[in-house]
Amino acid sequence: MDEGLDVAPTSLPQDPRVRAALRELAADEGGVAAVLPHAAPLRGYTDAYLFPISLARPTGQGRTGDHKKMVKVHPADADGPPESDRHALAKREGGGFAERHMVGRHVGWHPVGDGRHLSFQDVANGGDRATPMDRIEDDDVLVEALGKVVSSLHLDWNRPAGDHGPSTDVTTVRAYVRRELTAAKALGAVRSAVDRLGFGDLDRDWLEIDGEMLPNPLRLAEPGGLFGDLSIRYLRGFAHGDLHGGNVLIPESVDGGLHPGRFVLVDLESYESRASLTRDPVVLLLSLLLPSVAPRRDPDGQWPSGLPRKQADALLRYLVRPDPRTPSQLPGALADLVRLTYEAGTAYAERSGWRAEWRTQYRLSLAVHALVAITYDNLGPAGPSWCLRLAASALDAHRAEHHPTLTPPAATVDAPRPPVATVDAPRPPDVAWPRVDGPDYHLPPGPGHTPGTRARHRARIGGRRRIMVYVALVVLGGCLVPYVAAEGSSDRNVTPPALPSVRTETPPTSRGDERVPPSFAPVSPGRYAFTCLRVWSPDDLRPHSDGLDRFREERLWWTRERTGRRTVQVVDHGRRSRPKVSTLGRGELTGAPPAPSEHLARLRAQVAELLERKPPELRNAAGTLELVAEMHQFWPLSRAQREALRWLLAETEGIIDGGSYPDRAGRDGHALSADNGEGQRETLQFDERTGRLLSHEKIGAGDETLAYYLFVDSRWTDTIVDSPCADPKPANRDG
Repeated sequence: MDEGLDVAPTSLPQDPRVRAALRELAADEGGVAAVLPHAAPLRGYTDAYLFPISLARPTGQGRTGDHKKMVKVHPADADGPPESDRHALAKREGGGFAERHMVGRHVGWHPVGDGRHLSFQDVANGGDRATPMDRIEDDDVLVEALGKVVSSLHLDWNRPAGDHGPSTDVTTVRAYVRRELTAAKALGAVRSAVDRLGFGDLDRDWLEIDGEMLPNPLRLAEPGGLFGDLSIRYLRGFAHGDLHGGNVLIPESVDGGLHPGRFVLVDLESYESRASLTRDPVVLLLSLLLPSVAPRRDPDGQWPSGLPRKQADALLRYLVRPDPRTPSQLPGALADLVRLTYEAGTAYAERSGWRAEWRTQYRLSLAVHALVAITYDNLGPAGPSWCLRLAASALDAHRAEHHPTLTPPAATVDAPRPPVATVDAPRPPDVAWPRVDGPDYHLPPGPGHTPGTRARHRARIGGRRRIMVYVALVVLGGCLVPYVAAEGSSDRNVTPPALPSVRTETPPTSRGDERVPPSFAPVSPGRYAFTCLRVWSPDDLRPHSDGLDRFREERLWWTRERTGRRTVQVVDHGRRSRPKVSTLGRGELTGAPPAPSEHLARLRAQVAELLERKPPELRNAAGTLELVAEMHQFWPLSRAQREALRWLLAETEGIIDGGSYPDRAGRDGHALSADNGEGQRETLQFDERTGRLLSHEKIGAGDETLAYYLFVDSRWTDTIVDSPCADPKPANRDG
């Protein structure tokens, strides 16, 4: 018998302990609890579920007072239920926001008897239907709802008073992470959940995930872990504390229309008034994205398929480094959810100058709550490993911004490489460099037919056909392979991936001495990085003077402390001016990008980070070519670094193959070009055998040369000898 329960047993979930707890509650109240008609109980990523009841209690003279309540069955928790007065505190401190957007009352807890608890709260929307945000099926409505919620969290609930900014606090990365994990009740559960994924020793500072070495996010909360002692300032304020999509209800009208602007927050038992302000937005965002990556079980107990691997990877990258551009691989709604969440936070923070701090705590919160998600009970098979990669990638972005000199050890995965060949081996007959027959291809240099005009002509011809650059780059890469034997890597013959791209392949990686940071590992011993360029500016390229014999020679010596010396000397028809010498103190060298990684996955992340700093018109293939030129301008690059750059360019969309022709020093080089958002063209010429960059030309929208850089020399040295660079020879040197 179910005395005290006005319900048929089949109307409840088949859970005798929950039925017994409701009978006990009804008996304590002297009334009857009736389970109201409803669909299947609402479930999330844990064992918690919800259903509605009517609680009727006697009021005297044979009458009862009936209240509709939502019952939530909470999973067992060693710490017991949250403090019962958190909801009431949120209502008191929430002001007008609480009146508009918080459910009315929380009426306490009742034990189930097996460690679980029942909670009871008022229904939302006056008893009319309300849809949890994570059950909205219309993408446009979901995006609108998220925009309303995250905007209100910042500008309504946490709106600074008057002209004041938001509250901030100072802590360490370790303390921040531990506090967030503790608030999510996952501090003790995360490690065992990650251990089940089989990544081996979790006491290491680095984990190899999909062939990429990434910081171990578990170490963030532990003494001695990477980055843990860094002091950070973070924005704090009111937070729900458990703001997943099931705790945001969107009211429905009688005709079934949804009203996102009238959203209601429920389950505020984890409320805090001094919480990190990235906690709620990140938790909500992940709860809305995870069903696409790792869908919940269907009613038959099967795991549906989630996003294809490329889309899941694109979503991960976009979460870590949001950008106004929508990734082409992503469904528009997913990209919009990420963009709106990130932009709402940065817009709120930057009003008071806290954008950098917001970005830091956003990434840390992303790492923390991706780890928390691994502990979920109802996460699809693909979910846990994706969440671990997300946590590690967010932490790696944090490393790139705050610890740029700290580089990961080499990965141990055997990666595909171009076939082994000797430097002097003839070009394979079956993989020829693309050639374009043109009226002036074989014309020698002369008036009207300078290397620059031929470069522009060939680039225009190349622009009329889609890229075949990968074929060219495969051959270019063949000369780079001798470093395999020289630097201790595997010498297996591995055929490079076929056209059209290398996106799905395991990236190449060097396995040199892991004690030497790859970002500053010299090709040969030497304290100074030395580079020498010849530069033609518009003044040197004035009409009727092709400027081939007038240029600047720029020589630079610099150290890892960014000290050094720069000389600039004008050369006019062989006559050299007196060199202008600049001495660079510690940190005074500016403009030098980080050294390109020898690992393709790391290089992708580096380039993505650097492209973010460029104007919108250069966040494309043209900007990528410009970055590659800048890396050659400052760094003497190893063969492994040049090979990684070769693979990067091979997978970059929008690059145009310009064929082979001589540079201004008469050296044959293969041209790769791309147009930026202002109609200008970047063209790089590479040595076909060594992969060295020979020249970089900037061409304006009116087909005029804006600048031309001839790369003459680069090496590591222990001396600063101020003498002219040797003339570049048409016969290419060994790389």
